[in-house]
Amino acid sequence: VLAYGQTGSGKTYTMMGNETDRGLVHRILEYMWDRKSTREKIGHQEFGISLSLLEVHNEILYDLLLADKELREKRLSIRQESDGEVIVPGLTEASITEGMEDVHRVIDRGMRNRWVGETDVNRHSSRSHCIVRIRISGRSVATNELTQGTLVLVDLAGSERVSTPPTPFTSLPVNTVHEHLQNRPSHLKSKDTQSIDEALAALGDVMDALGSKKSDVPYRNSKLTHVLQNALGVGSKV
Repeated sequence: VLAYGQTGSGKTYTMMGNETDRGLVHRILEYMWDRKSTREKIGHQEFGISLSLLEVHNEILYDLLLADKELREKRLSIRQESDGEVIVPGLTEASITEGMEDVHRVIDRGMRNRWVGETDVNRHSSRSHCIVRIRISGRSVATNELTQGTLVLVDLAGSERVSTPPTPFTSLPVNTVHEHLQNRPSHLKSKDTQSIDEALAALGDVMDALGSKKSDVPYRNSKLTHVLQNALGVGSKV
């Protein structure tokens, strides 16, 4: 699930909400926890839910669940396993064992660590891409069979360059994405804005390649698309 749009359009609010009006991430996890509790009461299955928050800022990966000092010092990398799965070794994965109390605590801690800056149109703009990965695993009590699923929710950084209301990303042609990215002269862009524009353009290229069923999909053109390779690729729903 990708939240895409101009800075100030409400992407972070949609995904995260606030203390009185929780966003999509909290609501999905609340639904999962309720379903987990209901299924476990029947007695046939056991489930585990875990959560990670990864930030991509200026092509650097940050583990948002680390303590402040370690957060900016620890450098994360992307690795592709022999089976093709793309992972981030060492990324913190918090287990949700106490229901929504755990969820609120983990997400609120992660969001406090996120890069935020002031832009021309938004005083408190997220200047990074935030990737929330929810992993749920199940075990059949009778057969011991294991199942696993992953849901990835992405709060994409917004750009100041779009002068018209944002169009849903899934219906925005890649050439239109590039046209928007070129509206502002590069010498007027901050490093943050340049990095955001380049990552969004790379995401547009990936979506275009997937939609056209091209054999060569340029996941590695940015850290954002590389780390999202599993979520965007074959067998996934976007």
